[in-house]
Amino acid sequence: MSSYWSLTEQEARDLIYILLYSMRTDRAVAQAVTALREFWETIQRCDEHAPSSRDRLLISVLDARRLNPDWWRLHLISSSDVLYQCDTCGRLQAISIRAVCPRYRCLGTLKEVQQQDLEPNHYLLLYGESDMGRLRVEEHTAQLDKEKAREFQREFKEGKTVIWAGARAKTIAEE
Repeated sequence: MSSYWSLTEQEARDLIYILLYSMRTDRAVAQAVTALREFWETIQRCDEHAPSSRDRLLISVLDARRLNPDWWRLHLISSSDVLYQCDTCGRLQAISIRAVCPRYRCLGTLKEVQQQDLEPNHYLLLYGESDMGRLRVEEHTAQLDKEKAREFQREFKEGKTVIWAGARAKTIAEE
């Protein structure tokens, strides 16, 4: 399963049941199920009347749906922000809902952690640098015309392209 929030109906149901189980009261479960059903139906109605697919909150992905990336909003996490780490899978989260890990099929509990208390992590250190540098990625396929392929090869050898993907890319990079 990918790390994206493109859950199938069963996976979403399992996550909801884990959340509801953590509440452990019949009344809360019934209210939550009703609220989630109404929320889902409202989103579906709004998406049905959206002027275009770009205006929809959810987009179809195979037999599931996921949040439309055009609606995502990101913010930087500062070193003073509280993070939550799952005591089972180790995944970090920026928010915690009743300390339930949102990772599919993980029954772990989220624990509050401070960024400075985490083990050193290559990506955390890399993203924390003020100047990460530019990253350029090109795909090398047989569908490229010869001139464009040569240009990508030259730029890769000169260090202008950092990542180069394709069957022939590994061979040329080793030369």
